[in-house]
Amino acid sequence: MATLINSKISIRIIEVHNYGVIGTYDGHKIYVDLIELSWKCPIPNTSIPQPNQEIEVLVFNNSKRHDSDLLGSVRYLFPEQNPWYDPTIYTVGDEFIGEIEQINTFGCWAVHPNGADARIKVDGIKAGFEVGEKIRLKIIRISEKHRSLDCQVV
Repeated sequence: MATLINSKISIRIIEVHNYGVIGTYDGHKIYVDLIELSWKCPIPNTSIPQPNQEIEVLVFNNSKRHDSDLLGSVRYLFPEQNPWYDPTIYTVGDEFIGEIEQINTFGCWAVHPNGADARIKVDGIKAGFEVGEKIRLKIIRISEKHRSLDCQVV
């Protein structure tokens, strides 16, 4: 089994669950967690494979799960799609159009065009924001540790 670690392989999906999928390759069962299917959050339904579909994965570790031998990832095949692959693309003071993803009384979340989460410290309900609305934002702080941007409405 260890010889497959760090290998790019094509697995055939045999089980689909709310938390991930299980596929087979050369007699091995490979588990792919839902979060490992795409860099986008939430995971688009189009990224979730169906039974008998084949997907390419990178095997990255042995599994400690009872239902699989190895762990795989689609994300590891495309690290450059990670919104934080190159954090220097985000600069304090930059303005962008963000799309509102979540609204709360204590703040809102939008998404930067490059995929990073942008936190807006404003009562989104009082501000009248709607999910899906596009607004102009300005980066006021960058947190690589938390992989998020603090922004204000411009």
